[in-house]
Amino acid sequence: MNGFADAAARRTVAGAVRGALGDMRCRRAGITCVAVSPSESARLNRAWRGRNKPADVLSFGAPPAVPGAGPGGEIMLCLPLIRRRARRLGLAPSRWLRDLAVHGLLHVLGYHHDSPAAGAEMFAVQAALTRPGRRRSA
Repeated sequence: MNGFADAAARRTVAGAVRGALGDMRCRRAGITCVAVSPSESARLNRAWRGRNKPADVLSFGAPPAVPGAGPGGEIMLCLPLIRRRARRLGLAPSRWLRDLAVHGLLHVLGYHHDSPAAGAEMFAVQAALTRPGRRRSA
């Protein structure tokens, strides 16, 4: 958890990622979550995706650091953009932040939404992991 000056946001992201990993029975993951500014998000989005605008969440998977380790990677979250979009969608910012943290985690774990079938699978898993009142198995 890097760059999270807002303790509540840090707790929301940590809880969402840990809970989702536990529910998916993924015990040995090396996931780093980073809060980035809109300008840093735009720079990363331009460099890696060719899109000249900030993104609310960007994910970068990485090979395991040591043999036998679980999946690893970074989830970059742009909190100012997430808060603005949450307001626009009529959602609590903490809810949207949680959903996007899990969305980013799923990308790190290999899920994508680049086809209708892949998108249906990814969003079904995301909905199950972020369902209000779900029981965590972590």
